Amino acid sequence: MIKKISLLLSVLLLVAAIGWPGYQPAQAQGKSNANSNNNINDNYNYQEDERLPRGLRTAPGIEKRVENGKGLPFGWWLKLFGGGNNNNNNNDNNGTTTPAILTISGITETVGTSTATINWHTNLNATSEISYSTSSTLVATSSVVASSSALVSNHAIALSGLLPDTTYYYRLTSTAGSKTATSSINQFTTDALPIPDTNAPNIIFTIVTGIDEDSARLVWVTNEAADSKLWVSTSSPVNISGAPNASSTNLTYYHDLTATGLASTTTYYYFLSSADAALNLATTSGSFITD
Repeated sequence: MIKKISLLLSVLLLVAAIGWPGYQPAQAQGKSNANSNNNINDNYNYQEDERLPRGLRTAPGIEKRVENGKGLPFGWWLKLFGGGNNNNNNNDNNGTTTPAILTISGITETVGTSTATINWHTNLNATSEISYSTSSTLVATSSVVASSSALVSNHAIALSGLLPDTTYYYRLTSTAGSKTATSSINQFTTDALPIPDTNAPNIIFTIVTGIDEDSARLVWVTNEAADSKLWVSTSSPVNISGAPNASSTNLTYYHDLTATGLASTTTYYYFLSSADAALNLATTSGSFITD
């Protein structure tokens, strides 16, 4: 029994001394394999290889021992020469690392009364898809889908025809090859329509100035921007069904128009109007006598 145990220990010591079969360094297999998949070459520095334990990297004579196929346990031969590190990334032919999963991040929304633009980012170039609805469950029968097949990492999908002042729920999906990423359900609320302007401007000041024999200048001020129109007549009330004697379409607070072609020493009646952008109308009237 003792002889058998001694024989077994001798075999194990021999294996540890010569290294595990099939996991010899490239130098032991010939110089033609110096740039093989074992990632070992003439300039390889074992003392800087972080795959090895620090104690092993700093051991005296480690480089020579590795070159001679001695001194490394089987587990470390496997890590060094067994196909590289085993992680969740994939290396392409150019040596760059491709993420193993596709992720969605940086979701933002730009919202109007009937439109919205959803932006997001993926860590790989991928397609763009958004499923949205006024229902938080995003049931397929009630959801609308907008998508783009372009492979991009910065995504933007514009939505239109939305209802104002309404909450919408949406979920994003991006696909890159066999990888698919789906966001959680997010939401946004469209802007409410502006309150209609139903208030007419106030004419807070009116003056007739610059009166001479055949003209008169009329100046007035409103409390909001509005246009300017002036009618004059020798009879009252002034007929405003025709074109005004003077007008301006500029929306302004300060109004300044001049009536010309008047007769001297004559009483004239005037009618002023100002309409704001919502066409709410303010009017005033009065009279003056030419020189």
